[in-house]
Amino acid sequence: MAADPPAREGDLRSRSVPPLETARLVGFAVRAGVILCVGAAALAGVIKLDDTLGVYDSAADRNASIGFRERAHPQPVVAGSGKVLEDARLWMPEDAAYRVVRGRRYAETGYSYWAQYFLNGFLLPRRQTTSEEARWVFCFGCGAATLGRLRVFSGEGDGLVFGKVRS
Repeated sequence: MAADPPAREGDLRSRSVPPLETARLVGFAVRAGVILCVGAAALAGVIKLDDTLGVYDSAADRNASIGFRERAHPQPVVAGSGKVLEDARLWMPEDAAYRVVRGRRYAETGYSYWAQYFLNGFLLPRRQTTSEEARWVFCFGCGAATLGRLRVFSGEGDGLVFGKVRS
């Protein structure tokens, strides 16, 4: 086996890339990669923009189709009739205290346990109390016997009653 003769000037085997050219080549490759990535992201954004706007558009249409009462009040199963809640908000003074009573038929009403907590936020600045001294009352699942001295201001027949204790 013969050994390769030493490389001479002008021979292709003797060509090595100088460090400065290597740095330029790497810099060019990085720039080209960044440009390709940004271009691909922009293209994907333009292609998917229509779908994205469609999602927001349908949500806006859904929100525009409902009225104030549907926006302000949750589903009746959460906290009762929106009419009763709105009547309570309008009748009860802002500095009043109220209590929540669960009648014997509470389990039949299907109201959420969280209804009383919804009332806390909805009726601000009024405050919820457990005191028997509270004159304003919400009664979930109450019958006529439970109501006693309560003057009913609003009730929808679905088990939620709002009223004031007669003095």
